[in-house]
Amino acid sequence: MKMTACTPVVNTDRIEECKEFYTKYFGFEVTFASDWYVNIQSPGEKSFDIGFLKPNHESQPPIFQPAYNEGISFSIYVESADEAYAELSEAGVPILHELADEAWGERHFVVVDPAGVPLNICHMIAPTEEHLVGYAEGHAAV
Repeated sequence: MKMTACTPVVNTDRIEECKEFYTKYFGFEVTFASDWYVNIQSPGEKSFDIGFLKPNHESQPPIFQPAYNEGISFSIYVESADEAYAELSEAGVPILHELADEAWGERHFVVVDPAGVPLNICHMIAPTEEHLVGYAEGHAAV
């Protein structure tokens, strides 16, 4: 499996405050924004992303819904979620959320690391028109 990125995702009811803090003080840019999820990207040649997810949102698999509010998960972007799924399944890693395509533009599945951190293994796909409007120009997989 060739990893292409890793995004920490913070579960919080303070999505707007987090977005404002990182954009105001550290120059992050918003690459996706909705009422339940915001993704920001750091400036510079070696940029990285941080996501902020509203707890208990109905669009998320149960592993991401607990009311731990200030918890964290990682979205690990790979070239092919299908290949990663096959590799991890064959290795006997328990799959907590089966491989699925999501309307917001992600093909993914979920495993948990030994420390209990949920790992959303994914690659980008074209989002539906409804979700395309949430992406900043050039950031949706279309």
